[in-house]
Amino acid sequence: MSIGTFFAGLFNSLVRVFKAFIAEAIPIAEQIIIAQLKNTAYFAVNALVNSDLTNEQKRSKAFEQIKSYSIGKGIDAKDSIINLVVELTLQKIKNGVK
Repeated sequence: MSIGTFFAGLFNSLVRVFKAFIAEAIPIAEQIIIAQLKNTAYFAVNALVNSDLTNEQKRSKAFEQIKSYSIGKGIDAKDSIINLVVELTLQKIKNGVK
């Protein structure tokens, strides 16, 4: 085994470890964002759940409130994460969980 082959193997191993670390970090980062938004989401969704608005209007208003909160707090929340938080919160409210 040459020294070049050794370092190439070492480099490839480090790249695999780094990729695995990033793959684990992204879902954890999303979980952190969800945790940061859950209280705001609860109040936004709960305030709208019994309103006379259509379901789409309720989702839209809750989304806007949560998005505004996240921007104000410097939380970089993707729209898909905010939509997920709205849906999870709605299910909690419907099932009587606070």
